[in-house]
This record gives sequence, C-alpha cells and structure tokens, in this order.
Amino acid sequence: MPTGWRPDDVKEKYPIAIIEDVYGFTRYETPASTALKVYAVFQMLVTTGFIWFMFYNFSAIGPKGLLLFGFVVFTGVYGYTTLMDRKEYAVYIELFRGVLGLALISFTGDWFGLDSYVPFGSWLVALYFLISLFSGIYFTYFEASAPKRNTWA
Repeated sequence: MPTGWRPDDVKEKYPIAIIEDVYGFTRYETPASTALKVYAVFQMLVTTGFIWFMFYNFSAIGPKGLLLFGFVVFTGVYGYTTLMDRKEYAVYIELFRGVLGLALISFTGDWFGLDSYVPFGSWLVALYFLISLFSGIYFTYFEASAPKRNTWA
C-alpha cells in the first residue's frame, strides 16, 4: 500500500489530520541566524569527531567509559538541536553538558585517552565545552535576530 495508507477501521477509530494542499500548508520552521547555523554545523562536526574517536578507541574506553561518553554525545546532540528549535530550556542542557564535560576532564586529567593521540587534546575538548557553555547562553538570551518561542511542539 502507498505511504500514509491506513485500514478503514483505524481511520475511523484514530482519525488524524490529513494535509489536503501540500503546497499551501504552513511548515514547521524555527528562526535561525547565520551564527546559529554555523554553530550547528560546528557542533555536528565536533560530534562526528567524538563518535569517530569513540569507535576508534572502543576497547580502550571500556564499557563504563562508553556509557559515559555516549551520554555526553547524546546530551550534546539533544542540547544543540533543542537550541536550534529555540527552546528556553536548551541553555540548561548545554550548561549541564558543559559542566559535566569539564568535570570529567578535571577529574580524570584526560578526555578518554585523547592526549595520547593529540598533544593537548583534552585542552581542546575543554575549550569546546567552554564554547558550548557560552554559546548556549548567547543564543538563548542575547541573540536578538531570532525571537524566542515558548511552545513545546
């Protein structure tokens, strides 16, 4: 059956709104400045680098480290996509992740063994977390080019 097909009994019991005019409906769109778009690309590239590093060092990081590393990556993706959606609570996610990342580097002295591959690698990751902290605050409270949205949709 084609995309969107549903049995008749399901259509009657659980009706959904169907878009009749696909060219005239209002799309979901959030305002994004050029700076926010550049920041999103930066976040995506760093996240991709983190995932590559995690896969390359899978056995050295170990199961507990992988869970923690994965949590930081997941929180990062959730944080910057929420920021792109202009949600008010995005800044708290970015603050939490930034503080968590800086605390991990502070307590362990290294970002999951990165310093053995890249001199001062942990310092670069710490700088990344600081950029994320300040960017989350900036895009939530100071960027005037995009209005804030209070919807949860």
